[in-house]
Amino acid sequence: MSETSPEEAVFRRRIILCMDGTWENPLSNTNVFRWFEHVNMSPHTFENEQWIQIPGYFKGVGLTDTGQEDPVGAAIGQGIDQQILDAYQFLGNTIHDYEKDEVWVIGFSRGAYAARSLVGMLYNVGMLGAHQMTPQNLISAYDFYRHRSLDTTPESPEAYKFRETYECQNPSIRFLGCFDTVGSLGIPRLPFYLGGSIFQQLFHQKYQFHDTNISPYVQSAFHAISIHEQRQWFRPVLMKYAEKPYCKQELTQIWFPGVHQDVGGGVDEHAPDTSHYVLPNKSLQWMMERGQERGMVFTKTIDDICHGGKFVLNDSYDSSIIYRLMARKDRVIDPRIFHDQGVHAIYESGDFSYITKEELASYPSRTLNRYLTYLKGQT
Repeated sequence: MSETSPEEAVFRRRIILCMDGTWENPLSNTNVFRWFEHVNMSPHTFENEQWIQIPGYFKGVGLTDTGQEDPVGAAIGQGIDQQILDAYQFLGNTIHDYEKDEVWVIGFSRGAYAARSLVGMLYNVGMLGAHQMTPQNLISAYDFYRHRSLDTTPESPEAYKFRETYECQNPSIRFLGCFDTVGSLGIPRLPFYLGGSIFQQLFHQKYQFHDTNISPYVQSAFHAISIHEQRQWFRPVLMKYAEKPYCKQELTQIWFPGVHQDVGGGVDEHAPDTSHYVLPNKSLQWMMERGQERGMVFTKTIDDICHGGKFVLNDSYDSSIIYRLMARKDRVIDPRIFHDQGVHAIYESGDFSYITKEELASYPSRTLNRYLTYLKGQT
């Protein structure tokens, strides 16, 4: 916990943890980084309370110390543990008042996995006490969270004992915003002829989600999901409500047109800065509007931040020979399983100035068509 001056003590803190995806850093300019760089850090008033906003940015996995891409490290999720622990430690050093301060967590792709894992860790073990935040205790807390057994669930006697021993507290998560969370870090479930069973044992079991139910400490959760992504390496993991009868949660999941990067934004060798493109801007605009409604203050208006309107057709499946090792696979929007989801209006009609019906028609999707067919059958 950081020390505060008498002047700062009157302010409530809104701490924003921004966790980026694979190979992503500030130069990538993803939607996560754009959120981070536009957080207004000037004191302000919201609902008759005085606030300051403190953002932290955590680069994605698969990068070397010099910032170069590491394909092997990316494939096995190397660095995901450190990304989670860095964000955890930043929060522990920044939070001032567990009753009044707010925690916000934003993530994209594997960074969204990391964001949701961090939230799960805060539910399971809590935040180490101010005098307990040592490197060894930090590792102990993470190992306890990662250990999968009935003896280490958040409600178990062992978990209560751990939190008491290390003077842990459970911060409330005001806002969890994720752009296209991918399952098991996006590590592919390879067929047996590509060594799938060995890969599964080594990496999937270590990094699979404990539970897709979000923590009961999360007040509001929002998830922007790609309709057009067809890489089997990038299977989406949707959110479910916490299974707690006393828990009141807000959960909204919206499917957006475009592939993985169209939803999360960014720059790579195959595409220029997507901040000029309409699809990444619309998912970011939607997420920022949800944040603004709940108190987030940005340095500019959301319209100014998300003004780019160029329509670009992307096909992530053909972007690398690696992805073509496995056949294309359309995603499935199944409202029978998840009732808290819908399709963004940008795709439901073409009556918008920033995109035409002809442009939408050039981006067909069996995923969307199956969903719309299902809805027609319900009327």
